[in-house]
Amino acid sequence: GGWRRELHTALRAEWVLALAAYIGLAYPRSAPYTAGAVAGVAVLLGAYGWTRWPTLPRPERADRLPTALVAAAAVALTAVIPTAMLGALPAARVAAIVAVTCATAAALTLGRHPPR
Repeated sequence: GGWRRELHTALRAEWVLALAAYIGLAYPRSAPYTAGAVAGVAVLLGAYGWTRWPTLPRPERADRLPTALVAAAAVALTAVIPTAMLGALPAARVAAIVAVTCATAAALTLGRHPPR
């Protein structure tokens, strides 16, 4: 119950951030600001997660695939920052698309509602 509920929380935040990053990368002028915003929000979410979940049990077998997909989305979001800052917008957009796709796949594998 606990792991899956927390995974749902992380997934929602990650999906919104990845989608906002993709939209922000639509124009070259906004790309550096988008990269800065993604970095800032990621740091805030990381700090929030660090204080809220200092220790979590290992995921159960059924939760390993969604957990791996959420981790892959986080790695893809991390790639948005340097690629957008360096002006490689096609690569930054691909990273944002990968993040949204992984987060969506994780949501689909988890199901609609977290357990209470």
